[in-house]
Amino acid sequence: MIIDKQINATAAIYALFLDNAGKPADPAGNLTIKIYDNNDTAPDAIITATMEKKAVGFYKFVWNYTSVADGMYEARISADDTVGNVCGLLRIELITGATTADVNKISSAALILTASFSDGDGYLKDPDTSATVTIYPASSDTPVVSAVAMTKKVTGYYYYEWDISEVNIGNYTARFDFTDGGAVYSTLYPFLIINYEVPAPEPEPDVDLTFPTLPAPAFPVKLELEDPSISSEFENGSEQTRARFTRQRKRWNLNWPAMTNANRDTLMAFYASTRGGSAPFYYTDPYSATVHIVRFDGQISETWRDDRYWQVSVTLKEA
Repeated sequence: MIIDKQINATAAIYALFLDNAGKPADPAGNLTIKIYDNNDTAPDAIITATMEKKAVGFYKFVWNYTSVADGMYEARISADDTVGNVCGLLRIELITGATTADVNKISSAALILTASFSDGDGYLKDPDTSATVTIYPASSDTPVVSAVAMTKKVTGYYYYEWDISEVNIGNYTARFDFTDGGAVYSTLYPFLIINYEVPAPEPEPDVDLTFPTLPAPAFPVKLELEDPSISSEFENGSEQTRARFTRQRKRWNLNWPAMTNANRDTLMAFYASTRGGSAPFYYTDPYSATVHIVRFDGQISETWRDDRYWQVSVTLKEA
């Protein structure tokens, strides 16, 4: 996690302790948390503390990281237990740059939280009772969402749509609870809400030029759609994706295996007038007859075949 110096800043770290059957259970001894400074060569933890029990198997530690130096930190949670119970370790993140006088809020947005349930063979199944979700902010013991029933989408798959309009940015932990076979099960999901401003759309470029009238390019005419997606991979192997741009631009690869000298000269003069890919121009898609604003994408490739013809290829890309 990456943190910054804060003013009166605290963050909550949660741990869920389970028995061998996957049910919440208290360890034989208290849960202990140690926080290490990864920038420090010394092996000693900068904090060693006992976590506070909030419910059966559910523990919390509040870390006051006021004036903590910038850098990378790691939290390790262990338990004193003699019957084989295990503790699930959590990845924690802290926001940066906020002060007590700077309360940033999300203006209008919704967050979808999902949970899935499976039987012992790994097949999706519904629990005896619908799952509920409780959401805790990092700075308070009081949940902002308390035991709200999740909506069933398909067998074994549930979701909750949380309206986060006017919700403070920062760290939250969602606890999913459900009952199956008479036993209560829980799982935790930590997440971070940030304020993301959607950029304004780019203005359309000023266009004064039109692609010259030339014979139709030879088949095949290759048309490509730009993939605007970017992805982030998490520690469990899953990926989160989003679009980097608001539209998918097209790219045309055009070829003339036998372009006359006159048409080649016309094309090269036009290429010079656009200063390569600098200036946009109008181009009519030969398939759809739709007019697009494009630029040259790279240099024109030309081969002088004989005294009358040229082999020419050019790539155009939407501006």
